[in-house]
Amino acid sequence: MNLAPAMRSEKKFIIKIPKISMERKFSIIHVLLNALREESEVYLYNQNEFIISLTKSFSVKELSDFLSVSYRTAGHYKRGQRPVSFSSFSKLVKYSGLEAEKQVIQLNKLQVGCNSGSRNKKNFLPLRLSKDLLYVTGYLYGDGCLYSKKFSISFVDEYETQILEVAKKIESLFKCNYKIYTNESKSELRIYSKPICLFFNRVFEMPIGEKYSRLKVPNIVYRLPNSLKAEFLKGVMDADGGILRVEDYEQIPSWFVNSPQIDLAQKSKFFIGQIKGLFLNFGIKATGPYYNKNNKCYKVVISGKKQLKRYHKLQLFSHSMKKWRLNQLFNASVAQW
Repeated sequence: MNLAPAMRSEKKFIIKIPKISMERKFSIIHVLLNALREESEVYLYNQNEFIISLTKSFSVKELSDFLSVSYRTAGHYKRGQRPVSFSSFSKLVKYSGLEAEKQVIQLNKLQVGCNSGSRNKKNFLPLRLSKDLLYVTGYLYGDGCLYSKKFSISFVDEYETQILEVAKKIESLFKCNYKIYTNESKSELRIYSKPICLFFNRVFEMPIGEKYSRLKVPNIVYRLPNSLKAEFLKGVMDADGGILRVEDYEQIPSWFVNSPQIDLAQKSKFFIGQIKGLFLNFGIKATGPYYNKNNKCYKVVISGKKQLKRYHKLQLFSHSMKKWRLNQLFNASVAQW
């Protein structure tokens, strides 16, 4: 049987999928608009000309009916005289179609705020997936928490220097105010912002309140290139990763040199199992999870000289103290291998 004609005819049905532009690939504006589409108390600022263009085809009455807002508010929107709620903005972008979506994708940040007397407390929400954003998200999953009371976000570490580094990234990403509390055992970075709290909850699926029974790697992370996956892992490892505390020893123990290891401890068995899977993207094999009765948590362990070399090469610690320990241990180990 001659299959050549059939094979030629099949070529007609091959569909070339256009490459996704870098702007669209790393933009999370559509995720954000969908996540906050019901939020009538989170407002968008400094997009007056865009809002005017989105509302120009409506009369005041039509806009009022479409957005379920008062005539007065509809008039303010049409004249660009008032910040627009996220719920209204989402409806307008969806209604306006492709051209509006193209315009939205070009945005890098949105300035947002809330009502109930706090509209002047404006923050920015990043609309691009960046290394800093993925690192901060990973750290939040490790030693962070979202609180429903006052919609606050907390990051914790043993070392104040680490919290100050997280604070730099937070300030750069969100342009927000924060407070740092320090005592003998830990330092805590605290942010009070409903938009930022909802951002991490809705876009990155971070639970609000008790997190360990619901913790899982955000779906968005799996779709990212390894360069951004690595930043998420760095955040998690800087928060919950462990390595020998070199500073407690006069010299590095021979048992570590012979069998070096790095571990990750977490209360969520499911989440730590997912992190173990993410390590495989970088050729790092971990064992576990094992349950630690003393600490009431689960551990995965990266062990052996080959794995230590790979981990060191990838520099999956950004935490200054843990990075220093890793370098000290690696150099000492290499000298004796």
